Amino acid sequence: MIKVLLLGASGGLGSAVYHELVKSKKTKVFKVVRTNALVDENSVFWDFTSIPPQFFNRVDVVINCARSSDYQFNIRFNKILCDFLDRSIRLINISSNCVLAKPRRDMFSCFFKGDAYIREKKTIEKMSIARKNTTCLRPTVVLDEGGWQDFFNDCKLLNRVIVPSACSGARIKTITRYSVAKQVYKACLYELNQTADELYDDILNIEGLLGPNLSQSASQNNYFDSWVKNLLLSILNSYFLPDWLVYILQRRLVGRTKIQSSNTEADYISVQGMTRLYLFGDHTK
Repeated sequence: MIKVLLLGASGGLGSAVYHELVKSKKTKVFKVVRTNALVDENSVFWDFTSIPPQFFNRVDVVINCARSSDYQFNIRFNKILCDFLDRSIRLINISSNCVLAKPRRDMFSCFFKGDAYIREKKTIEKMSIARKNTTCLRPTVVLDEGGWQDFFNDCKLLNRVIVPSACSGARIKTITRYSVAKQVYKACLYELNQTADELYDDILNIEGLLGPNLSQSASQNNYFDSWVKNLLLSILNSYFLPDWLVYILQRRLVGRTKIQSSNTEADYISVQGMTRLYLFGDHTK
């Protein structure tokens, strides 16, 4: 029986992974908790800032589904984890296909590095792969994940969804949390490549994903219809700004930009910000 330690078991994706693992007779699952009062025979306490307990090195596989809204905190605890774990322990890290995101060609596209979320994922992937005995899995758009699920539900309920011009034929790779969990379970049983290809179930055209009520804006900008906002986000996403500054600026000024739309109260959505990049960037087909 494979002993598995799971970080982030209470989250949306982590809970799906946990339920997939506990129903198998091939895996014995232990959870990491951040409150001492929740510790039982099937869990271990770790505060994500100190050296992990030795129990981490007594399992066969560690699965990291944990993530907070603090980009720098996420990088720090992943570094602690990578540095502490014995190389004989296999680490499965949940990344994202956002690391492959590319803007469509404009004057700033050649300077693109990504927003805080993309930079965080790239940094964690790099340190994880340097550890060697690590598999990074890259889920695509997770249809039943909190932010994406709300966004797609809104799109199908409203009368109009405004997308950039010339993007109506976009094709998006999608997956569900259940399917990601199945892939994680497979990675526990069989050693996969250090960096797996994108994980997806289907490739949906944008009309099937957002609903039939699509209309096109005149803009072909990568992020916003407004040139001022588009320029500001292009600079934020560029190599001109160091990672630490982008983390601070995005938390203070932009917030989490992964799922971003506007005017749902007016019965329409205009796809804006990083959502526009993820759905209509040059990495989509």
